[in-house]
Amino acid sequence: TKRYGMEACTTGFTCTGAVRTATATFQTSICENNAETLSISENAAFTSTKDFSLTATITGMTHSLTTVDDPPETSPFTLSNVGRIESTALDYEAWKEYTLLLKYQVDGDPIEYVLCYISVAVVNVNESPSITNAGETRTINENMPGGTLVANTIQVDDPDLYDEFKFTITSGDSGLFMIDCSGTIMTKNVLDFESVSSYSLVVQVADAAGLTDTETVVVSVVDMPEPPSCTSTTFNVNEDVAVDSQVATFKDSAADPDLDDVTKLPSNPRQTFMLKRVVL
Repeated sequence: TKRYGMEACTTGFTCTGAVRTATATFQTSICENNAETLSISENAAFTSTKDFSLTATITGMTHSLTTVDDPPETSPFTLSNVGRIESTALDYEAWKEYTLLLKYQVDGDPIEYVLCYISVAVVNVNESPSITNAGETRTINENMPGGTLVANTIQVDDPDLYDEFKFTITSGDSGLFMIDCSGTIMTKNVLDFESVSSYSLVVQVADAAGLTDTETVVVSVVDMPEPPSCTSTTFNVNEDVAVDSQVATFKDSAADPDLDDVTKLPSNPRQTFMLKRVVL
């Protein structure tokens, strides 16, 4: 409405005293008492089922929709040519509610008149978590005791604030790894580089509603120096054997977990024997 001085009442309006009111109205049960509410689920485009077109239009009237709130530079809401309120996908975590103004303006009149205040509530929808650092390098020295932590905890991103997560190693660990509720990987037993030098763990994270993400995490085992071992061996040598004659072999008496390691004989003051490496 608008107050005027002495002026003829324009077609499409009713005039009482100095108050002019548009006679155009909404469909039944729409914008009663000049107010309406909408609930819109996030993450999907929206078109209202309610028809906000007017039962009759005034010549020269412009019917428009604006957003009162100012979170985005461009409003996600529009009014279609058939009176439906439409929006692009909304994000609950970014903005939870909006206030819209359904307005009209008549040619030659600089004032916009509000027909309806529309309150929009954005409805939160559960969204899947995602593992963000599966590709990071993860190593652990061999021979460490069970319970040793593997560096670089699994990190998770989830648009839903304050969600809870459950981590599981679904395969690839050979029963040698476990993961706790914080995403930290630990060993269950001692690892042996010479047996397996890396493991590809399939890690799954689930949120409180059961949505999941699964990624492969590689853990490399680092080779560490290990002492050789040997057992006492007795052998006989005939006198007068030629120099460089093979008199015994230690293949079954000495061992070293480190592959391709070189075995040396301790110093022999009398230089009676020497040890040669023989490839079998």
